[in-house]
Amino acid sequence: AASDEFEAKRRSDSLIASAVRWGFLERRNDHTIGQAENSQLNLWWYRGTIFHLLAIPGIVAHILFKASGLEQGRQTPISEQLLESQLSLVRQLWDDELFWPEATSSASLVRAALSIFERLRLIKWDQERCAVVVSPENSEKAEGLKWFATLVQPETELYSIQLGAALTLTQDSGMFRRDELLHHTVKLHRSAFLRGQISVQSQLSQVFGGRISDCFSRARFYISAEGVGLTVNYSHVATLSSFLSLEKWREYSL
Repeated sequence: AASDEFEAKRRSDSLIASAVRWGFLERRNDHTIGQAENSQLNLWWYRGTIFHLLAIPGIVAHILFKASGLEQGRQTPISEQLLESQLSLVRQLWDDELFWPEATSSASLVRAALSIFERLRLIKWDQERCAVVVSPENSEKAEGLKWFATLVQPETELYSIQLGAALTLTQDSGMFRRDELLHHTVKLHRSAFLRGQISVQSQLSQVFGGRISDCFSRARFYISAEGVGLTVNYSHVATLSSFLSLEKWREYSL
């Protein structure tokens, strides 16, 4: 047991030393270890290099969690077809984030994730009926699935907040400018972060706001309005409303 504790400490010390060397952490004179000024962005960049690997189970778990009714204490069966169609829509939106070959079908990605969840006994998968039910035995199973869903939580938060900002601006004037959208996104994000509504620090909304806007435009969530601004494509928004938890931001007050 002592040797195991020594090995665990050695590995922890090695990881911390590597993080300091890469600039993710810095050592302080007061003997505390804190994040350097740019370490959050460095860590976010590093996370982005492996996001396409984390995203497969994360996206599927997020869809399962939202569609199953777990948040309302239900266990609604979910069809594989729903999972595949939702994943395909997310792939279109996050095309720059997910380096998945086009030849790799959404169906194969869904089944790979479901296979993992089934082995972990987080779900009951009826492959003959192509249906999935989140295991109802105890709350630990739901928490396990929720943990996988948190792998994509930063992205869903950032994208949902900007789309919520776009919906608000569209309701007010029917259209919006890109710079106006980014400004409102930062305000909404900062407010939500300070109130503990989201986990991603507000500085990231400033850095990635433009990139998120471009992703929405390429996926036709934002469309040109009379050549002077943008407006929301409500038919596209409806397809991912649940995935992005838009109901939370439609009525959010600054």
